[in-house]
Amino acid sequence: MSELCNNSACFSVEIKGTSDICVTFGFYNSKEGDRRYDAIQMSSIFDGIIQDGILQHVGTAMVVKESEAMIINVGVGRAWFNHTWTLNDALLPLVVPQSEILLNRYDAVVLEVDSREAVRANAVSYTHLTLPTT
Repeated sequence: MSELCNNSACFSVEIKGTSDICVTFGFYNSKEGDRRYDAIQMSSIFDGIIQDGILQHVGTAMVVKESEAMIINVGVGRAWFNHTWTLNDALLPLVVPQSEILLNRYDAVVLEVDSREAVRANAVSYTHLTLPTT
């Protein structure tokens, strides 16, 4: 029996007492609007081919380097996270806040991907809350 499952055609089958197992397939041209695909379905074809992370063979693999004062630059590169891709095609300067004088601090640059269709690179600081020993 054919029916609609997650906006794609699928078949209902019964295996060992379990019913309604959906086999999704694509991509075929729409006929009178019978096929609709979303971004997750389009990018899921790369599952098992591309792993989440920064692609090491594109540009400088988004390597982060110091610039001047409290500015760092994220290098050129491409990343893949949660079925979305990000391309940084020029140096991306980020301002890092001034550090504490006595406390240790770790800085990280994170690529944030969310469902609001926006991608941001952010500098995140973490201050270790114990005073250094002498």
